[in-house]
Amino acid sequence: MIAKKYGISPSTLSTFLKHKSKIEQNIDADAFGPQRKKIRTADYEEVDKAIYTWFVEMRAKNILINGPLLCEHARSFARLRGFPEFMGSTGWLHRFRERYGISHKIINGEANYAPKEVASSWWLETLPAALKECSSADIYNADETALFYKLMPNKTLEFKENKCFGGKSSEERITALLCTNFTGTDKLKPLIIGKFVKPRCFKGVQHLPCK
Repeated sequence: MIAKKYGISPSTLSTFLKHKSKIEQNIDADAFGPQRKKIRTADYEEVDKAIYTWFVEMRAKNILINGPLLCEHARSFARLRGFPEFMGSTGWLHRFRERYGISHKIINGEANYAPKEVASSWWLETLPAALKECSSADIYNADETALFYKLMPNKTLEFKENKCFGGKSSEERITALLCTNFTGTDKLKPLIIGKFVKPRCFKGVQHLPCK
């Protein structure tokens, strides 16, 4: 009756009952995520527990964690615990995420929208008329952009049941003006605006690939 009620076979129910205490211990110790259907544990349980504890601590501080970073820390933990053969592969990462109910989420932020009607009118009408008056090599395009060199990724690994929050995004940046002609035969040196006229790190440098 119980097996029929939950849509499982009698043999599966028998296995659950046989390993009841082990299943309960693993659930109490957070060794299994709520979605797990099998009781198979990790090949490197010590590494698994260590990286899980580290992951929980990092996300509690709103530190962003991606797959490569998680694998690299797992390999470091494995070496410290005497498992140099541990590879920390993408397969291990997939199984680790399945074991603990971790998914890949986008950190929500504000969206900026440009007026599409104005851009469309300029692209379809104004630009073609102007291009007819010049050769391709004489047509230049310049655009200003910002390089946020301390900005962290906007994605992280997080538990499926948790809401995803990140820390405050870094505003440290430099401004660059990039310019080239239509054919790509004349690429001008980028113009860079930073915080200091003469940065100490460039002391003694005679030539830079930018102005």
